[in-house]
Amino acid sequence: MEELKDSPILVEVYKSANTQPAIIWASSSSVYGLNSKVPFSERDRTDQPASLYAATKKAGEEIAHTYHHIHGISIIGLRFFTVYGPWDCCKRFYMY
Repeated sequence: MEELKDSPILVEVYKSANTQPAIIWASSSSVYGLNSKVPFSERDRTDQPASLYAATKKAGEEIAHTYHHIHGISIIGLRFFTVYGPWDCCKRFYMY
């Protein structure tokens, strides 16, 4: 939920900067929600989130798109799938 509050604040600060390099937006494969098609495609629907986390990530993507459309800000969105590391949960369904 903090993401929905903080993202517009950060982009507003960015808008006033003298130099504006591209913003890289971190999203998640969770935005594909209840989509049963595998493998996912960037063109697949993302309007059926399966969790609050997925809904906030999708809302963040829409905020980024709107800022690009209205203000011409260069925003690149990345939808991460599996992120490995010490904090990763080892009991994910695709690991079996």
